[in-house]
Amino acid sequence: MKKLILIPALLLISMTTIQCHVSKKIDSLAEEEKENNESKYSKNTLIIYFEPSAKESVFKEIKKYGAEIKYNYESLNGAAITIPKNKTLEESEKYLKNIKGILEVNRDQIMTIQ
Repeated sequence: MKKLILIPALLLISMTTIQCHVSKKIDSLAEEEKENNESKYSKNTLIIYFEPSAKESVFKEIKKYGAEIKYNYESLNGAAITIPKNKTLEESEKYLKNIKGILEVNRDQIMTIQ
């Protein structure tokens, strides 16, 4: 009778141990994924899209803010801009989203092909 009770107890202990190990591995993978996602973005470049008729005024506001137009995507009505060194991405995104004529502000994502 003791053997029958011992087997389920051992199974329960080993399942708990496996579950703890799996949980730690999942947590580790989640942290690694978070770190990888953060490194996928440029730390100083934003991509903006604007109304075609607002291009001139948008570029003027960007320069006034202290940002630099890195590349003008003419066929897309967009631009890659380098934010000022004394500003964060978050500050710059918020500022740019409030410029009349800007439709969208995105972080410049770094993609790797494997």
